[in-house]
Amino acid sequence: MEHLDTDLRHRRYVPYEQQQERSAQALREMIRVARPGGHIYITSDCCDYTRATKDAWRIHYYFEGDGPELSGAWPASDVQEMFYDYLTEHGCSLVGPNTFSPSDLAGDETFETFRGPFFSAFVVLVRKNGADHAGARFAR
Repeated sequence: MEHLDTDLRHRRYVPYEQQQERSAQALREMIRVARPGGHIYITSDCCDYTRATKDAWRIHYYFEGDGPELSGAWPASDVQEMFYDYLTEHGCSLVGPNTFSPSDLAGDETFETFRGPFFSAFVVLVRKNGADHAGARFAR
């Protein structure tokens, strides 16, 4: 999901508003193709952009020179709304507790990932609501 910041065909950076639209489109498609009772599992990078100052992954970005110094990760402050809330508002239920909190990246004791300080990741596991028709294909 973090690669939605790049127009791969033209190797250009995609503005954040368009990244958000791409994310919603991808999530809608995941929900559409999941069978009722099926699961959707998402993991992606996130960052506290208010504190991060470097990104060691920058030299590996697909776009060349026209993007920001920090990219390729969702703003930690937007993850709840863009992923957890979006999926639960569009016909899915969380499997297990929602333990993601942007404040986990805010402390002075924040660990440093390979990308730099204040980068992390999040995981979302949801079940598509509705009757489970897994055995229906075997019915005669």
